[in-house]
Amino acid sequence: MSMILGFLIGINNLSGSPLPFRPVQETVIKKIKTKTNKLITISLITGSGASANTIKISTKGFLKDVPVLIKDADPFKKVLVGDLDKNGFDEIYIITQSAGSGSDETVYGYTSLKDQQLGKISIPKLTEKGYMGHDDFSLSGTVLKRSYPVYKEKEASCCPSGGSKTLTYTLKNTQLMLSK
Repeated sequence: MSMILGFLIGINNLSGSPLPFRPVQETVIKKIKTKTNKLITISLITGSGASANTIKISTKGFLKDVPVLIKDADPFKKVLVGDLDKNGFDEIYIITQSAGSGSDETVYGYTSLKDQQLGKISIPKLTEKGYMGHDDFSLSGTVLKRSYPVYKEKEASCCPSGGSKTLTYTLKNTQLMLSK
């Protein structure tokens, strides 16, 4: 019973000391007005003792305004807005960047499903030879570009010597496709 009570009041069972309390805080990072006058709000949720980020995507004006949560995300870097499939409805690409030597960027893509609701975009995992992170994403017209330094075998992450590479992705339905 005391273990349950300790958990409920925030006592660390190993040392008996109170756990630090951080109130949950939601900070708006970006508000996006779509081409069809809908509102997409991207927020960062922090606090309650969690060290990882939660990114919240809220919509207003869609048929189903259901928030999307991206839990345990790396730190937020930027958001890109485009219409890669040229269907008249915007997509958003949230970019996060890991801490550490690799500084990998992760893309979370969501598309407006004809203003009914947001749909998740499937993004292929990168398996290119010579890839060790340090990437950067950008939009150019109707493609998503991913640029990164190329590493030769057994090269340290500080010192790439294989030049750089840029990959381009197109969007078909809700799938990003690597252009060949």
